[in-house]
Amino acid sequence: MKKKRIVILLGAGATVPWGGKTSDKLTKTVLDPEENETNILSNTEKIPLGKFLQRKIEEFYKLNEESHSNEADDAKEVINFEHVLEIIEYLFSYYRNKNFSNHIWARPSFPSVFKVENEIDNEIPEEEIEIWDIENDKNQKKSVTLYKLYQEILWRLCEQIRDYSESFGKTDYEKKDHKFCEFINTLSERNILRVYSLNYDNLILQQKGIQDSFFNGFESENKYRYNYSRIIQNADENCFYNLHGSFYFKDDHINHYAASEIVFEPNTPTVIRPEHNVELLGTPIIRSQIITGSQKLLKTLVQPISAFNYIFRNDCYNANEIMVIGYSFTDVHINNILASALDSNTNNKFNIITLIDNPNSFRDFQNQLIRSFKNHEKEINTIIFMEEQDWLYSENNTFSIYTKGFLS
Repeated sequence: MKKKRIVILLGAGATVPWGGKTSDKLTKTVLDPEENETNILSNTEKIPLGKFLQRKIEEFYKLNEESHSNEADDAKEVINFEHVLEIIEYLFSYYRNKNFSNHIWARPSFPSVFKVENEIDNEIPEEEIEIWDIENDKNQKKSVTLYKLYQEILWRLCEQIRDYSESFGKTDYEKKDHKFCEFINTLSERNILRVYSLNYDNLILQQKGIQDSFFNGFESENKYRYNYSRIIQNADENCFYNLHGSFYFKDDHINHYAASEIVFEPNTPTVIRPEHNVELLGTPIIRSQIITGSQKLLKTLVQPISAFNYIFRNDCYNANEIMVIGYSFTDVHINNILASALDSNTNNKFNIITLIDNPNSFRDFQNQLIRSFKNHEKEINTIIFMEEQDWLYSENNTFSIYTKGFLS
């Protein structure tokens, strides 16, 4: 019997059973660290600079609600660490290039919009001034502060992933491990599982009960280098691909995207020093092993991330079922792929596993679904929240929502 195809998309909520944080909690942790865990503060308020920038973005949307009411409300609700990293990257490029004669990417009005000119710490140790070759220029010093903040946030993200990754296989989490492996094994008996993660972890490959049944794009017999042909051509095997990179990825040698090669590091997650002054298709970016910050879609052009995203789109189009676990539907690019797949394949079933425990939370989630799947608004509105029901269904059963959380 021919196996059916299931695409599984993992969001931050998929890691909660092992102590991982949902997107909003992760944002609070990495942008608002405990006292004394950072010395990168705003000059006037003396709060973590990342948290300060988050507030400025929220203030910006609030001030513009009259002219952009719907967009402002939507954006204000989902300001997370990725939006802050995007602002940091824009500001970094602005100050880094401000004194250069050719700075077409720098945006003169951008910092004034958020009024952060006087908030960025200029105190840079003498040894770092020499390393960066910035002399005593205030704009260059600001760029260094912003770069250090970018790297600090990445380290906090990596630490969070390391914390819950260490739970895999531990005695306290044996039941969760067993339940997860049983869930995957049951599905794989009659289906080809195409698993894609928006997280930066190594979830499936650290589960001893299933790790050998999934290809992650890299081959151990080839020094963990990626196999492009196998990723693109072999769509009939179980896979686990990180659509936005991973802290388990590293460069075989550091250089521009065109000259470097990403390889897989199966042991401990770590942060590669983000590379600045890199251009991708003529656009300056801060480069790291995860896809975040500004020009996010452009950054997915690096291999094997590009191959992962290409085959993800194809798999969604050809799937018999798309299962979304712990994803909040806040990534516009991913939402467009899911919506296009649902529009083009009327036989596709869309199953969502999340945690919703009250009518207000359900209404917010339902509205987010409508924004993501505008052509299916009528059917999404037929889903009725009933607290006593584990599964909720749309009228034509295109959408199914399990509301009790993953592995509950």
